[in-house]
Amino acid sequence: MRERDYMMDRLLGRVLRYGSLVGLVLAFVGSVLLALQPGAAFAPGTLSAYPFSQLLGALQRGDPLAILETGLLILLLTPPAAILVAAGSYVREKRWRHVLAAVIVLLILALGMSGLKL
Repeated sequence: MRERDYMMDRLLGRVLRYGSLVGLVLAFVGSVLLALQPGAAFAPGTLSAYPFSQLLGALQRGDPLAILETGLLILLLTPPAAILVAAGSYVREKRWRHVLAAVIVLLILALGMSGLKL
């Protein structure tokens, strides 16, 4: 394996490993803090997600739901981040087929996350 490929594998591994680890820890901590709140209820419809514009403020206040949401958001964005890192590497190496494949995968993920029905 070429040195550059080895370095790319290590970088992608780090992005996936640390993104997953941080996301899982935040989701777990948020879940535990949420469960420890007095009168915590997990019945459907009892919790509502923060709009993205209010998430940072809720995090600064230490809101357990915001911590949980941030963990889930990081988990959701970790695979696309790894694809972006790989695409950047492919551009530097002028592997245009791989760049095209990465862009197509990112577009599919974006369409799936957007909720658009085709």
